[in-house]
Amino acid sequence: MRNVFAKSLLAAAVAGSLFGAAGTATADVSASFAASNMYLWRGITLSTTGGVVSGSLDYAHDSGFYAGIWTSSETDGHETDLYAGFAGEIGGLGYDVGYAYYMYPEEGVDVSISDSALADVYANLTYGPVFLNLYQQVDSNADEDLYYQVGFTYDKFTAFYGGWDLENNGPDYSHVQVDFAATDNLSFSVSKAFADDDAGGDPIVEEDPLFAVTYSLSFDL
Repeated sequence: MRNVFAKSLLAAAVAGSLFGAAGTATADVSASFAASNMYLWRGITLSTTGGVVSGSLDYAHDSGFYAGIWTSSETDGHETDLYAGFAGEIGGLGYDVGYAYYMYPEEGVDVSISDSALADVYANLTYGPVFLNLYQQVDSNADEDLYYQVGFTYDKFTAFYGGWDLENNGPDYSHVQVDFAATDNLSFSVSKAFADDDAGGDPIVEEDPLFAVTYSLSFDL
C-alpha cells in the first residue's frame, strides 16, 4: 500500500510553480523504481522473507490534479495500487485529497485487514514542517477503518506517530517512525509498533523495531 503523499507533493509543487501562468496548461509524467529490504507499511511489515521491488507511473497537472499506478512484489504475489487526487496550497496550508485503490490479485497475499482489495479516501494537510494525514477505508466489503499520522519534518528527517482505529478487524495499534533521507535516492526508516494491550494485543505487531533501507530512482518521461 503505497504512501501517495509523496506524489501529492509533486502535484502541489507543479501547481504552485505553474498555476499563475496565464494561457498555459502543462503536465508532468514521471516514473519511479525502488528496492527495499522489507515492505514497511504503517508500522508493520507485509513481507516475511527477502526484499521487495516496486515501480510507479505518475501524472501531475499544473491544476493540482494527479493520478498514478504503483505495483510492488509481495511474499506470495504482488500488489497494484491506483490513485488520484488534487493537491495545492492556500495561505501556507498545503492540502491533498484523493482516492486510492489497493489490489492483491493472488490468493494468499494477506494484509491482515482485507482479503483481496482495499480502498481509501484520504486527506493530507501540511503547514510548515508539520503534517496530518488521514486515511479512511471505504471498501464496501470491509469495515471502515481509519488510519492517521501526525508528524513533522526537519532537514533530512521525518518523524511521525501513526495509529489505527479498527472497526471489527482486531485490536487497535499505533506506531512511531523516523525516516532519514541520506541522499535523493537512499533512505533509512526505523519503526516501532505498539499493540492495544487492553484488547489482548495484536499478532501482526512485531515486538522488535523494524529497520528498512530503500534505494529509489525517479525520472521524468
